[in-house]
Amino acid sequence: MSKQTEAINHTATVAGLAGMIFAGLGFFPLPYGYYLFLRPTLVVICVLLALCAMVKRTYSVLLPLACIAVLFVSVKGLPKAVWAMLDLATAVSLVVITHKIVSAKPESTESS
Repeated sequence: MSKQTEAINHTATVAGLAGMIFAGLGFFPLPYGYYLFLRPTLVVICVLLALCAMVKRTYSVLLPLACIAVLFVSVKGLPKAVWAMLDLATAVSLVVITHKIVSAKPESTESS
């Protein structure tokens, strides 16, 4: 495994764990700073992971990821329970993306 691939794998794993932590926090009453800083940070992590997935040629996760990111950026005034479900969906997406990035082969022999 090359150093670059190993670095991507570690980054994806850390980002996935961070996403799960952020999603878990969504179930508790939190100060406004969470919604102002941590949720946009989670969207940025999603975008970075999507770029990693594109590099590793795992495209199947990009559409749900994009949908969730759009929801985070555009929808306002939702009840906390709905936001918590969106956080949880994002965490699941992060775990799936992380798994796909870690388990993907660096060089794909298939041409699509």
